[in-house]
Amino acid sequence: SLAYAYNSSDVCAASLTVDPSTADTFYGTVSCPSSASCEAFPLQMTGSGAVGTFGPSSGINALFTTTGRRLATLTESSIPGVPNPVVCLTLGETVVFDLSVSTSSYPVYLKDNLLNTNPNFDYGAFRALADVLQSNGIYTVFGFSFTEAGTYVFAPASRLEYMTIISVMAAGSSCKEDIRVQIRTDSNMQKVNAKKSSDIIVSPDWRLIGGILAALFGLVIAVVAALSYFRKRSWERVGIKGSVSYKEK
Repeated sequence: SLAYAYNSSDVCAASLTVDPSTADTFYGTVSCPSSASCEAFPLQMTGSGAVGTFGPSSGINALFTTTGRRLATLTESSIPGVPNPVVCLTLGETVVFDLSVSTSSYPVYLKDNLLNTNPNFDYGAFRALADVLQSNGIYTVFGFSFTEAGTYVFAPASRLEYMTIISVMAAGSSCKEDIRVQIRTDSNMQKVNAKKSSDIIVSPDWRLIGGILAALFGLVIAVVAALSYFRKRSWERVGIKGSVSYKEK
């Protein structure tokens, strides 16, 4: 079972427990390596990015209702939260993505983002989620447990420019702040060691370079040919004018 830890200064007091395996609207495989109940942090996915909620969003609220734990009815406008946040997790903790607002705003892993630090991250579950949503629209909640340390960048499929940064601490390390979901500022990013990799070596795109050089070479040839043509025409006109003047004399 998972204990949903809402973004609060007192995380434990805001926790509620549910077993995802009993809910038809839940998709994903979550793990609890150390105990039978693990903390999971909810993100409400919207067309303008993810929101780290302070309370149960509509999809998670429905999830609890179907498992016999009825919560107060909430509307999207009444749910406070942090938009496009920085999320700090300890190793093995889970993020629950609420897709109830729009299934087209499911989370996408931005594998080419320079903030990512784990090149071996297996994000197959996120690719599978996209396929599942196209064939089965009943899933409104997606869960994923982060079992590898590192920094990971996600965005809603509908708007990739709205990024959420999830930083997973290494084994034996903990988050520096009690509040795990925070506004994305330079200071908060530094606290979770989220920074662009300085040792990235980008291999040159030889096709692009070759295309650019070929285009420049072609342009130079065209300019030289044009200049030669107009110079020749200019000399021909001068020659014709000189011949006419000589005959008139």
